[in-house]
Amino acid sequence: MMHLAKEQHRQQQLLRAQQHGSQAARLLHSWWLKGASVLTDHMRSVLICSIFAFKILEWWYTSAEDRLSSAAALPPPPAPPPPASDPKGVGLPGNTAQCPICRQKRVNPAALAVSGYVFCYPCLFRHVTEQHSCPVTLTPATLDHIRKLYEAM
Repeated sequence: MMHLAKEQHRQQQLLRAQQHGSQAARLLHSWWLKGASVLTDHMRSVLICSIFAFKILEWWYTSAEDRLSSAAALPPPPAPPPPASDPKGVGLPGNTAQCPICRQKRVNPAALAVSGYVFCYPCLFRHVTEQHSCPVTLTPATLDHIRKLYEAM
């Protein structure tokens, strides 16, 4: 019933468009009305098809990105070897829980970024301030190279 009422309304509009104005204006107006009616009739189908097309594009590009990222993932490189200790430097203790400088159990551990060795913070701070180098490797260092280490509880 609703479809019939719509169709009658369209027919009335077309008749009115054909009765007024010049031939070109009538033709243009009737094309405009027909185009608008076709557009409104098929708007739902066009919307569903466009959503479907966008979903296909989304799937296509997402799966392509996944394939590219998984193939390009390289394993991390191995850790570099520790720097060799200098014979003139402080020797390393046998127990890794001891500070190489004071030979006591490390208190407030800190690492020196240029070498990676771990010391007591007070011992390392004093040595770097005075000697400007790593105590073990004698690599030049500044106070900016000292990193505080936090132990897990």
